Amino acid sequence: MVAKRILYVNYSPARLIRDEELLMRAGYELDTVFGTDGVMACGSVAEHTSISIDEACPLEEKEKLIRWLTGQFPKAVCSAGGVALTSASTAESCSIIDVI
Repeated sequence: MVAKRILYVNYSPARLIRDEELLMRAGYELDTVFGTDGVMACGSVAEHTSISIDEACPLEEKEKLIRWLTGQFPKAVCSAGGVALTSASTAESCSIIDVI
């Protein structure tokens, strides 16, 4: 089984190492950036199967990030707990974006 490659968008340096360790122990290959600007500056977003947004991300930033990602990747799907969400207006619930 090939590990899913995740881009983890961190917003809390205090939880960074803990969150990275949890994701790696769960079998994910992981690249980490800090904040929305980190994602936008990352040249390899399309190389990831999913983008995980830290729960510490402020709602306004999460909405901005989701708008940018869905603009760059029109087939991207927001999900929370494995359930696909119908629109970016549900940004509060979105924690994973699958870059299809």
